Amino acid sequence: MILFTRSTPLSIQRLINRAIVFLFFLFHINSFAQTVFIQGYDLEFKNNAEFNNTNPPKVELKNLGLYEALTIAVSKNANIMISAARLDAIKGISRQQKGLFDYTANAQIGLSRNSSPNNTLNTYTTVTDMYLPYTDASNVNSQLGLTKLFTNGISVNLSAQHNTFSSNILDAQGLMNQNSGLLTFQVVLPLLKNSGSAVSSNLRASEIEAQAAKDDLEFVVNQMVLNSTLAYWDYLGKSKLLEIAQKNEKSAEKTVQDYQKLISGDQLPKADVLLVQGSLKQKTISRIYYQQALLESRKVLGRSIGLEPDNVMQIEQVSDPFPNYKNGKLDEVLPDLDRVISSTLGSRADLKAAKKRVEKYEILRNAAKNNLSPQLDVLLSASQQGLVEGYSPYQGSAIGNNWTSAFQPYRPGYGAYLQFRMPLENNEAKGLLQQQQAFVNSSNINLNELEYSAKNNIQVVTYAMIRAYDQMTEAKVAEQKYELSLNNERTKKKLGLSTILDVLNVEDRYNNAQVTHVQTQIAYASAVAEFLFQTNNLVVRDEDLFSINVTNLLNPNMRYLY
Repeated sequence: MILFTRSTPLSIQRLINRAIVFLFFLFHINSFAQTVFIQGYDLEFKNNAEFNNTNPPKVELKNLGLYEALTIAVSKNANIMISAARLDAIKGISRQQKGLFDYTANAQIGLSRNSSPNNTLNTYTTVTDMYLPYTDASNVNSQLGLTKLFTNGISVNLSAQHNTFSSNILDAQGLMNQNSGLLTFQVVLPLLKNSGSAVSSNLRASEIEAQAAKDDLEFVVNQMVLNSTLAYWDYLGKSKLLEIAQKNEKSAEKTVQDYQKLISGDQLPKADVLLVQGSLKQKTISRIYYQQALLESRKVLGRSIGLEPDNVMQIEQVSDPFPNYKNGKLDEVLPDLDRVISSTLGSRADLKAAKKRVEKYEILRNAAKNNLSPQLDVLLSASQQGLVEGYSPYQGSAIGNNWTSAFQPYRPGYGAYLQFRMPLENNEAKGLLQQQQAFVNSSNINLNELEYSAKNNIQVVTYAMIRAYDQMTEAKVAEQKYELSLNNERTKKKLGLSTILDVLNVEDRYNNAQVTHVQTQIAYASAVAEFLFQTNNLVVRDEDLFSINVTNLLNPNMRYLY
């Protein structure tokens, strides 16, 4: 707020108002060049529907599909919420750094009055023969200023001051109030330290860190999708294994019942039932094991997608089947593997974040190098002063009269100064440079390790996916073969050509083949998800929008990916 007193001349009020308008115009011109835009994030899916993380659709947990599971995860996953909160915090830091280059306006108005006794010599004035035992003096001072530090280190300061002085001594001498004004413009030009891009290094570093935090958030979304998908396939597999164990247990119970009927009819000796009873106990143990395994898998799935503990037990069945590749041979990707690796290294979010942090620390390191230089500044100033004597606040402006009246002899003032400052040992600057250089080295090492790990992981997971598919194909054939063998063995048993031990042995092999088939299905589905994750095909980011193609998880298509 700017205040004026009755002793402030009207023309000074007009001058100050014009200065405000000029500074306001200058501020808005520069603000377009200095504004840093960092948009927020809206986590969304694109798969027949779109939703925002603040209003996720309701899903049915009793018959949970993969898309529905990811729908819950994107809005409830704790890691995503933590990463998003961290991004907001870094954006706040960036905004704080930008505040260093804000315009700073200052205004001040003050009134002082002093009454002091005069000594014997000064009590009686010879000018007017007046008796003045006290000196009453008042001073009204107002000031308006605006300062600005630019990103290249140059700082400017514009200030306008007005002062009105009055006293009974002036009155006794027949002098009028003294209205003085001062308009000053000052520029500081740093030549060495705190000059150039080093001044805005913290701002640029915080902006880059905010971009890296966006990449971190994207990578967290990728990890969330991967972990939720792996947990989903594991739960599906454990459900199938429990179904197999329950089916085998019921079959063993029926076999025991049939044998007990034959023994009751004296068609078989009692000792024959011991073997099938032992087989039943083994299958009961297997069923109990998979019941517990399913419970633990349900817990992992619920935690992965962000369900509350009370809601985890509502998960009963999952509706999507294991993926089955039907688009040609998986090894078609091998000839393009080098291209895939090269493309991935340029697009993976974790690698992009690591590269941005290398850039960030290099900026801070270069600024620390600049900080080693001595402080050498050039100060330039220009000023205009004026003085108007008068009682009336409408008599004229002290500064304004200098510009408008040809009879005023006052001239503008100017000044130029050179300032030098240099710590003799300069330990603070040297220590800062040492620290920033260490950050550059460690960030480069981290980037190299991430790239090395990404290359190896892509190669390993590609072969793992191909071999998992081959294993799944062979396991399916083995299961079919053992199923035929078991039917043949049971027929031979009825014809008296084999024993119950032969039947149980083949049955155990068939059960193991069923379990192996399910395990290879889990391994293949997990390998597909891991492959999509490692090659950056799991989540697609378009600005602040994430698209997750669930179809690739359910029916992978290598031709589409490459």
